[in-house]
Amino acid sequence: MSKASILPLNYQQDAKAVQRFFEDMLHRFKTPQSIEADPVSIVHRYHPHDVASAEVVALITCLMAYGQRPAIIKALETLLYRLPKTETLASFLQHVTATELAERLEGWYYRFYTAEDMKILLLALGEILRKYGSLEASFTTNSKKPISSTTELSIATYQWNQLLRSTLLQHNDKVTVSYGCGYMFPNGLLK
Repeated sequence: MSKASILPLNYQQDAKAVQRFFEDMLHRFKTPQSIEADPVSIVHRYHPHDVASAEVVALITCLMAYGQRPAIIKALETLLYRLPKTETLASFLQHVTATELAERLEGWYYRFYTAEDMKILLLALGEILRKYGSLEASFTTNSKKPISSTTELSIATYQWNQLLRSTLLQHNDKVTVSYGCGYMFPNGLLK
């Protein structure tokens, strides 16, 4: 398959062409066989019955999505095992304290993400969930209508990155950002 047929993206194309491309990829790869061996299978455990938690797990999965799939799945499983099963993940994150989260995550790591990095991220996501109710709502809060162009998507992404940055920095009690947290977000988001 040529590179052009895999990624027919050209910044001159309209949003509909990009949408069609991703819909084609969705139909091609959203099969039980593909999902079963993929880290996205963990997200599917939460969706559709717990959308807010599924969003959190999906974001964490994306941030950890490098390396071999079995290693990613193992790290996600280990992380989620440390969190309570008595309530939804989204609900838990909205009221957990930094101390409790630190105790639950002690010793957890994935590549160069430490328990401290994940604690900061989860506290920030909990605050965003408290304020907006879901990650999607926090992403689209400044949009009066559905995002329909690349420019609108870029603006919404920038605004969400700023929200996440300020929330992450608020929960980081260190003067400098850890290596793992700095690596989670591109383009100096935390600098």
